[in-house]
Amino acid sequence: MKNTGIQLAGYMTTIIIVVLVSLFAAAADTGSEIFNKKCGLCHDLPDPNAYSKTDWVKNVTRMADRALLTAEEKTAIMALNSGK
Repeated sequence: MKNTGIQLAGYMTTIIIVVLVSLFAAAADTGSEIFNKKCGLCHDLPDPNAYSKTDWVKNVTRMADRALLTAEEKTAIMALNSGK
């Protein structure tokens, strides 16, 4: 039973490493990847540059809660519009 504490610590360390790697991998997604993963789940993806910058921001803002976007993801998707 002495090893139980050591084994538990090893398992916890492994879990923490997996969680951290997952978080960093998610943070590395580009706006385009986020757009494809989150927005593409429910509908066909529009061309961000087919909209004015103002309209694109309105569309992303309107859909952000439905797509469960974080503030960072929302900003990254908004940046896909070149501002024409």
